[in-house]
Amino acid sequence: MAVTTLLPVYKQWGINSAGNNGSEGESGWYAFPVNFNSACFALFCGLRNTDTNNPTKYDSEVQPRNWTTSKFNVYKQDYGGDPWFGSFIWFAIGR
Repeated sequence: MAVTTLLPVYKQWGINSAGNNGSEGESGWYAFPVNFNSACFALFCGLRNTDTNNPTKYDSEVQPRNWTTSKFNVYKQDYGGDPWFGSFIWFAIGR
C-alpha cells in the first residue's frame, strides 16, 4: 500500500485587464499576488463582459497560455466580428 502525504494546496484568484482593446494575440505577463513555493498546477480564466464604454462590441475568449510559480499570461482569442478584450477573472491552484 502506498501512502502519500497531503501537502498544502494554495488557491489564488483575481481580476486583470486584458488590454482594453480588440487585439488578438498573446498578452504580457501578469504576476500572481503571492508566488507559489514549488508549482502552479492549474490556471483557469474567463472574460468579464462589463465594459459599458463599448456596448456594441463583444468579448471573445482568453485562454491560459504560459505560467510559472510567479506569473502567467493568456492568449486573447478573436472569434470574428468586432471583439473587445476588457477584463478577465482568473483562478490558480498550486503549492
